[in-house]
Amino acid sequence: NNNMRGVVHAISKNIQDLVCVLCSPGNASLFLKFDASNAEDSETTEIKAGDQAGPLATLITSCSATLPLQSPSYVGLTLGVEEHAPDASEETKGVSYKGFAQRCITMACQRLADDLDKTCGIISLLAKESNGDQGEASKPNQSVQAFMRSKLLLRYFALLSRAGILSSMEVGDEDISSNANFSSLSLGGMLHLLADSADRAKTSSDGSKAANASSTNASILLSALVLSTIPYSIHVLTKDVVDGLLSKIDSIVEGYESPFKPGTGVMSILLEKAQSEDFAIGMDDDDSDDDDDGDEGSPVCADTFQDLVRSVRKLVDSYYATDETMPSKFALLSDAPWVGLKGKDDAYAPLEGDTEEEIEKRKNAANTFSYKGEKLHISIPDTCQLFRHLLGGSDFGIDLTPVALLCPSTEGIIYGRLSIFDPPSDEDGDEEEDDSARSPSVDAYVKNFSLLDRFFLSESIRDCLICHRTIVSDTGVERGSAKDVAEQIWSVSHLFVSSVSNMQDADSVSEAKGIECGIVETILSLIVQCPRGIESKSPMGHIYLCRVLIELAKAQPARIPQSLAFAISDLFNDFVPSFSPVAKENLSHWFAYHLTNTDYQWPQTYWNAWTPYVYSGMNGKRNSRGEFITKAIEIMVSFVSNPATIASDCLPVQSKLTTYLVGSANDTDSESKSMSLASALETVEADIKDRMWKNSEEPEDIQQYIVGDEVSETIQGSMDDDLESTSTFDPEKVWWRVRLIIRSILSPASEREQYLKRCLAKSAVSITMEEDDDDEDDLKVDVVPDITDHLIRYKGVLLATMAKDIQVHEENLDLRGESKLNESELILMGEEYILSQCHKLAGYSSATLTTCIEVLVREKIVSAKGVLRWTLGAEGGMGNESLASHGWWNFASLAVHLAIDDLISDRISLMDSDGADISMIIDSGRDDEDGNSGTPSARRLKKVTDFVYPFLQYASDRVKSLLSELKEEKKLSHYEADLKEGLKFFVRYVGYHVTSALKKDDTVKETTELGGPTLQVDTWVAKCAFDDCIASAIC
Repeated sequence: NNNMRGVVHAISKNIQDLVCVLCSPGNASLFLKFDASNAEDSETTEIKAGDQAGPLATLITSCSATLPLQSPSYVGLTLGVEEHAPDASEETKGVSYKGFAQRCITMACQRLADDLDKTCGIISLLAKESNGDQGEASKPNQSVQAFMRSKLLLRYFALLSRAGILSSMEVGDEDISSNANFSSLSLGGMLHLLADSADRAKTSSDGSKAANASSTNASILLSALVLSTIPYSIHVLTKDVVDGLLSKIDSIVEGYESPFKPGTGVMSILLEKAQSEDFAIGMDDDDSDDDDDGDEGSPVCADTFQDLVRSVRKLVDSYYATDETMPSKFALLSDAPWVGLKGKDDAYAPLEGDTEEEIEKRKNAANTFSYKGEKLHISIPDTCQLFRHLLGGSDFGIDLTPVALLCPSTEGIIYGRLSIFDPPSDEDGDEEEDDSARSPSVDAYVKNFSLLDRFFLSESIRDCLICHRTIVSDTGVERGSAKDVAEQIWSVSHLFVSSVSNMQDADSVSEAKGIECGIVETILSLIVQCPRGIESKSPMGHIYLCRVLIELAKAQPARIPQSLAFAISDLFNDFVPSFSPVAKENLSHWFAYHLTNTDYQWPQTYWNAWTPYVYSGMNGKRNSRGEFITKAIEIMVSFVSNPATIASDCLPVQSKLTTYLVGSANDTDSESKSMSLASALETVEADIKDRMWKNSEEPEDIQQYIVGDEVSETIQGSMDDDLESTSTFDPEKVWWRVRLIIRSILSPASEREQYLKRCLAKSAVSITMEEDDDDEDDLKVDVVPDITDHLIRYKGVLLATMAKDIQVHEENLDLRGESKLNESELILMGEEYILSQCHKLAGYSSATLTTCIEVLVREKIVSAKGVLRWTLGAEGGMGNESLASHGWWNFASLAVHLAIDDLISDRISLMDSDGADISMIIDSGRDDEDGNSGTPSARRLKKVTDFVYPFLQYASDRVKSLLSELKEEKKLSHYEADLKEGLKFFVRYVGYHVTSALKKDDTVKETTELGGPTLQVDTWVAKCAFDDCIASAIC
């Protein structure tokens, strides 16, 4: 009690006051009421768990399961109410309110049973989800929330055991899984039960790849629950018990392959080795020649599960080796507010003959608050299917409901771990490092936060982000805010004590120095890996994390922004060359978003230091650092109407970066044409633009004009005079009609680019835009809606010109006696040409280009296959490194996304089953092992995956082919990284969207059997093994 932190003293006092109010005889009937009836008394009456426990017990268990930083307080409140609850008396009208702790434990057990099933994906095969009304099961992150609740409820049990309420250990705990009765478990027995279940889950599959993945993932998650509980229960468990648990876990996690393993992991943040930088300041080209083993090519990055295993082992070894002293400054492991509670006033009765000293001792003993009843036990209800399924309940004569284990991934529960700042100086063996250049906050973080402290800090921040995440209800009401989450995260700073001497001062500020660096480090590591644009089950959305970090900067302006600046400096210098292109892109998006929402407050010295990297990259020397800054600037420009705003408010005065605020569309195709042909095309193009944009002529009139004899004779005559080109297939000559139409439609984009550059030129000579009202009006014009409208309106013209160009080309081949290409091949070549023209005219703005591609695919002007060929090149052809560097995976993912949506929306096409065999290899070796191939849902699943697989296979084959043409170097080329990591993103994106779209499909929801759409869709997609496309290309 004397070593209790001051804030814990205050919590104890608050609990004491609250208990006095709740447990007074007059208030007990209001606050402590519960339904004392037993459900067994009536087979026809259903007794709700919440009614049996009572509203207060329900509230406490609910808070314990959802609020990660207040667990000790809820245990103290449970103990206080348990001891002070009034017994039956006249004041309570003969009602006894004793047994409160038991009601809390019973309620927590019922919640835990349900959440364990959801965590591991236990689905009943007999309970069909009716008409698609799946409730919480339809939420993409429901298993993440269930895991979090399970972890916090187990923590609640561990602290109840520390408070003396729950039995901690009993004889036979290690063999608890051999008993069919799970109604009387100690804390140790519960942990052994989870460990045994994890071990059984690892070997419980039927041998198929999908079942193996689910079993392995369930095993890892159950192991994580055990490991997460041990630090909070280590006070009441012996070393032998803990070592026994860790021994089981070690055998379970042996051979664990992290999805974040640099280079090969499907969700890796870092590359296997750093990229080869064509430009680097102050770095020699031979600096990394000694890194021949490949293990030092990238900064260290482990996922959070590996971090958990290491940290718990380190904590256990240190705790038992130092006379049970907690080796971490993380106060939540040791806080015990129930110790400060006082007993009832009438509990002291002096004995005759007591001396004054004995009276004082007896009085203090009477005031010492403790649980005086029999130790309680954990009782897992029969509704929990997990243990019965894994541990073989049928061996004990238990009637089991047929269930399936469906846990396709651990995403949203296990994250990549990125250590941005230096490791603790006393743990890396290098104390001679010069820390003079570090800021005081970074220095404090490096010196004062051990690896254990950093682990618990990072875990607490992630828990807060998940548990307090802003939720929008079905009615559109927002619950919570980013500001609330930021406040919860900053409150973690009070859980790390800097010294024991300050513990007893309730008014002292116990925010550990340097903790802001740990907060920034954790959130940035989540930002670079968050699934931006992917329909995943992770609750860590990109914008959500960006908003939280902004609120933290606003709440702590003297600490967070400074730490952010140092973190970005470290990332820029040490990590960006080793980042995957997707992670680098995520960081650029965050940086742009953050600066835009903080009035572009950033040190000018950083911009000056970064300028040479950008300048070098723009002049042909690719380097990751320059691309990170260039992308961030491009995104910032897309947020404003006038790029001069970025030049004046964000960049230093007369910065060279101003030159790159507006990208170049690189419209240089005229070099391949003669002057006469170029002049003729320009004349006709100007005429068509006037017809479209000034006169707004009907599509039929323009179509008749462009395919008519007058224009054809004019252009053909210029072509006949053009003797410079000897190619039998010159795209500029074959697709000249398509060129004229698409360039006319996109002409506002080209004009916008030139206008923005003029605005920058005016800004450079200090001519403000406000002085010109016409310019101000022009800046507000958004050309994207106009281009979208014209693409839709003149869609028929564009398709007609493509058909005409194909027809004329084939006629010319017939005249020459040359062989003709397949018509479908020519159509794809035409689509590639349209996309290349879009890139030339709208490429200055990724937002404008993306919108053009979206409209072209949605309107079926170009196909998803055409987009893939445009980004990766045709089979046997050259790749497009320029597109690869601009995120080819984003364009390809968007196109396939739209194609899937179009296919699913076409109900007639999907319901017409042609009976063809599935075109992909199913790992089980059976085409449909469920035996329901005749159901509409099964046919629909097959149709969609058959439709998608050729896209994945094409991308995989093309990446593999392009990689084979590259020379193997010690470091990765940028193009190689773009191809490999882009393919990972593309395959993941498509797989997620297929799963999400099918689960929402009405036909699938209405006709699915055996477990509902969640089971059928996830099982089917898992069997299709989309990830094999990644392995076949890059491994």
